[in-house]
Amino acid sequence: MQTPKSNTTFKNVASRPEFILHDPLNVRDMESVPFDLQMKSIKEDHKSLRWIANPYEETIMLALAEDGDNIKFIGNPTPEMMIAAVKQTGWAVDYIDNLTEDVCIACVQKEPMALFYIKPENQTERIVCAALAVNKEAKKFIKIPHTEAIVAELVLHELK
Repeated sequence: MQTPKSNTTFKNVASRPEFILHDPLNVRDMESVPFDLQMKSIKEDHKSLRWIANPYEETIMLALAEDGDNIKFIGNPTPEMMIAAVKQTGWAVDYIDNLTEDVCIACVQKEPMALFYIKPENQTERIVCAALAVNKEAKKFIKIPHTEAIVAELVLHELK
């Protein structure tokens, strides 16, 4: 494979597919990245999603499967993308706006202590119960009022 001449700018190198294949991280300077190069770049370095302009949904899902924190590089993630992110790592919830109850439940089922990052207005009894069912220690991150009854009921159920 040829290497670029010393007077060739990185921008020119990045626009040539043979150099992208040599170093998939060169996608950061491309305006439009073909699907196969997006996938290769993600497989090479899952954090390269941050440099891909207009990634395909499949590329995003691959990046999220590798590291849920990649959700922070997605402008308007779909609910499916959010769930994929929190199923990979519950801590990804910290990077998600407009949380749904389903996303929060998937999050605390993976990492109950991530209840800490779920704002009081987003916490529901179902979310709290899902977190406590996995780890009772998550009770210290409950932010909704009148949850003592929920915690007491779960403790009684466990004693039976």
